[in-house]
Amino acid sequence: MIASRFTFFRSAEGYVSYKSILLIDDEIDFCHLIRQRLEREGYKVIIGHTFKLAKAQLDIHDPSIIIMSLILADGTGTEFILKNKSQLKYKPIIVINSDSSPASMENLKILGVFGYLSKPLNLSALSKMVYHAAIF
Repeated sequence: MIASRFTFFRSAEGYVSYKSILLIDDEIDFCHLIRQRLEREGYKVIIGHTFKLAKAQLDIHDPSIIIMSLILADGTGTEFILKNKSQLKYKPIIVINSDSSPASMENLKILGVFGYLSKPLNLSALSKMVYHAAIF
């Protein structure tokens, strides 16, 4: 009986359910897969397949979390982060990329990136990282 009074301490599901995520990647099938997974977990997912579209989505929706690839046809993730520094200041940014070189990792630390996942992507690791970003 006592345990049922304190069930609200079990998880942060209600807290994360109103969080929105801006997913920036040019691979349409990849975005669809990630969107399905995260929406099942209660997040709202907005997609930008270019940095130009991502900037518009950032302005319109003001997402809580950013998940992004570092290289798209119209620019780099580094440029996007630097150009939108004031809007991204308090937003956790998760980078998904295939380059895990020490120089790349150091650059991401300097930019203040919340987390990094390499491709091929482990969906469970992504879910965990997004959850931690949501309660950050």
